Amino acid sequence: MLSAFAAMRVSAARSLPEGEKIVPGVKVADISVGGLSESEAMEKVRTWAKGRMQKPVTLIAPVSNRKWNLTLGECGGRFDSAAAVQEALTVGRGETIWEQLTLADSPRNKVITPKFALDENQLEKRLREIDRKVRVPARNVRIRLSGGVVKILASERNGIRVDIPSTKSALLNGDPQNLRDGGTAKLVISEEKPQITTTDVRKIDTLLASYRTDYSSSIPGRKHNVEMAIDRLNAALIADGDVFSYNDQIGERTESEGWQNAKMYKDGTVVDGMGAGICQVSSTLYNVALRADLPIVERAPHSLPVHYVPPGRDATVVYGATDFRFRNTTGGPIYISSSRDSGDVVIGIWGKKPTNPRRVRLITASLENLPDGGYRSKTYKEVTDSQGRVRREFLSTDTYHAPKPTPESDGKPMIRR
Repeated sequence: MLSAFAAMRVSAARSLPEGEKIVPGVKVADISVGGLSESEAMEKVRTWAKGRMQKPVTLIAPVSNRKWNLTLGECGGRFDSAAAVQEALTVGRGETIWEQLTLADSPRNKVITPKFALDENQLEKRLREIDRKVRVPARNVRIRLSGGVVKILASERNGIRVDIPSTKSALLNGDPQNLRDGGTAKLVISEEKPQITTTDVRKIDTLLASYRTDYSSSIPGRKHNVEMAIDRLNAALIADGDVFSYNDQIGERTESEGWQNAKMYKDGTVVDGMGAGICQVSSTLYNVALRADLPIVERAPHSLPVHYVPPGRDATVVYGATDFRFRNTTGGPIYISSSRDSGDVVIGIWGKKPTNPRRVRLITASLENLPDGGYRSKTYKEVTDSQGRVRREFLSTDTYHAPKPTPESDGKPMIRR
């Protein structure tokens, strides 16, 4: 039994800001921390929290009963050990001298529950990882068009995916605190429908527009790239309302993918570049999309003039930087046919027969010469519907500089990209 003097000395020591000890009887969760310093208590509570982070979080597939076993920590669960220890240190502080003397050696019987927080972004990340293992993508119908007749190569297929918001809701049951001891829930699976079905493609019966450009004089590497792009473009299907991306369809231009080096434009000069030549295919497609009166979402001209289309009607592409994109607004799916014919790129866009057929005329309205030998063009689209009504639409103003002289070219034009 401590004397009153000794008890006062203990209480006085307790009131010091440094070297404080937690009063007897205090617990953090089920860990006794009475009589410990802040650092000693932190070590114990952190060990406790680390163990709690290993609590299982189990997700079960509804049909196969396959299980995904995660930990609370992997799902973003965290316990605030520091705040719990700080609260433990405050127990008994601010007491009167009498309380300090009489309660100095008495347990306070205080149990502090560490606060639990859940990083829901981390939980969703884990659910997305499971989704990548579970997901079976929906597959559109695959077709070939031959002589304007649709041939079904593969029927459409429904897909499945994890419904992440619903699975998360099932696991948390309305409150993230429900996960502090781990948990179990069924994966919520949703069905994905294909965008384009056999019924949809039966509507494709009309050539909406076509265009061809000559690549017969291309050097071998460029010719190879043009023909590779033609093959990758052929048979592309675009659902109604979707935006077609040339870069997505053709893919990254790398040697491992089979592309070759050839001459291309860069910063006003002619240089070697991987996949050079594919801009002829994108430019040909641009003219088809214009003639089909489809809205252009993204298009950029070359920096130098090209030989295969008129001024203002080219479309350059650079993977990851510059794309050619247009939207399908025909009311049904459209099909891109792409082929080679006697040294020509031949591209067509097919779809359902329009209720109001339109005739499209592309116009280069003016050419302005530039001091460097290049020129500036303005391009318009003139659309006449079946009632004879005319709509004139400004497309672009494009600037083409003269090629910069290089030792290889001696200032003369080289093979166009």
